[in-house]
Amino acid sequence: MTAARPVRTRRLNAGEAFVALRDLAARHGIDADALQPHTPLDDYLSGDVDAETVTYHFTTFGPPLPDDWWERFDDDSLLADLAAELADAVEVPAVEPANEDGAVLLARKLLVDNGADPAQADAVTSDTRLAPFLRAHPAVFAAHLPLAAPGRLPPLRLVPRGEAAARLKRAAVGVLAAAAAYAVCRSVFPRAAVFVLLLFAEPLIGLVVSAGVMAVRGLRSDALGDLRTFGDLAAAMTDRGGDDDAYDAAGPAAARLTP
Repeated sequence: MTAARPVRTRRLNAGEAFVALRDLAARHGIDADALQPHTPLDDYLSGDVDAETVTYHFTTFGPPLPDDWWERFDDDSLLADLAAELADAVEVPAVEPANEDGAVLLARKLLVDNGADPAQADAVTSDTRLAPFLRAHPAVFAAHLPLAAPGRLPPLRLVPRGEAAARLKRAAVGVLAAAAAYAVCRSVFPRAAVFVLLLFAEPLIGLVVSAGVMAVRGLRSDALGDLRTFGDLAAAMTDRGGDDDAYDAAGPAAARLTP
């Protein structure tokens, strides 16, 4: 089965590593546009993204970094230095062939590596929906695939099941409250109840329907941006768009700024 074949890896170049570092920051709510190759490394690591976060993100697929790896940086180190060192140290999944078919094949292989049933993964095509796989195999979509295509995939959003259940409960309470209010009105003011029903029937029906739809969406709101199928995922991974400029600008900058 093709999905059960080993995942091939490749090295990042410094430009890709820089874009991946910006992407990691954006996933933690940091303004990635403000990050440049000359950004002090201490500034980059002073917020929600620290050395442990970077280490976990870049080694979640490949081999671990040596225990003393971070000792090579000092107070004068720049973000470009980190990008250049990561490019020499980490391995990421390779999209082979380098097209949408290769991206789907890589996703299938990574799913198997993360515990998916090989037969189920082998059945994945470009038309297969992503939703059933997002919660079952979050590392594939939150770490491994983003490393294979730095800066091209939206962050994974998993809604806590407790929050989804709370949305459904609030919707049910609202519907029951409206029904109870109408029942009381009908028993106390029967004629007025008919008038109220005629006056508010349409908006009430709309409210009930909207509440139901929102509740169902709340239960199914795990998402990878606006990507719905593996075909969408593959297209995003292989569409470099403006990445060429970012890679080309960051790569030489990293080389210049690294001693």
